Amino acid sequence: MVVLFSDGNPSAFRGQFKHKNSNYDGVAALDGGYASVWRYMQWPNQTWNYTSSIDVNKTGDGKNSWSSACGTTTVKWYIFEDPTYGLDSFGPTSGMDTETCNMSNPDPLGDYMNYLVRQMAVDNAQSIKDNDIEIYTIGLGNVDQNFLESLSSGPEFSYYTTDPAQLAGIFQQIANILKLVLVS
Repeated sequence: MVVLFSDGNPSAFRGQFKHKNSNYDGVAALDGGYASVWRYMQWPNQTWNYTSSIDVNKTGDGKNSWSSACGTTTVKWYIFEDPTYGLDSFGPTSGMDTETCNMSNPDPLGDYMNYLVRQMAVDNAQSIKDNDIEIYTIGLGNVDQNFLESLSSGPEFSYYTTDPAQLAGIFQQIANILKLVLVS
């Protein structure tokens, strides 16, 4: 079983990006309709290390300004070419060049990211459920209940509250269902 505790508003995905001719594993995050990439570098035998954020409004080929077709340092989003989640999977970006220079943000880049993070979460949850693992969702605050329910194993596996004081009771309900004793 999996218990997913969330605000019910997906806002990030992890992927591969190219910036200044270097490839990065990064987290693309959506904040208020605008996207940014927090990039990470993998060093041999070490954990992922935070380096900095990069301006994803300057989408393109990921090269330095002197060698980029865009005339400025850009970010190449490899996800744009993905057969499942690429630009062609989302109507407003379908048919766009995957190395579009300076894709406008939030429309269509922010809209694409909104689609992407939701679809990836739904697909990942379905993969978990396909392995006979139950998913309980707990939403706190102003949550998208329909979205959290789509991630869960069904309506009876979804819980919501705007009151943090009710969380202990929700966790206890789930524990009782699983015949466990919740230790406080």
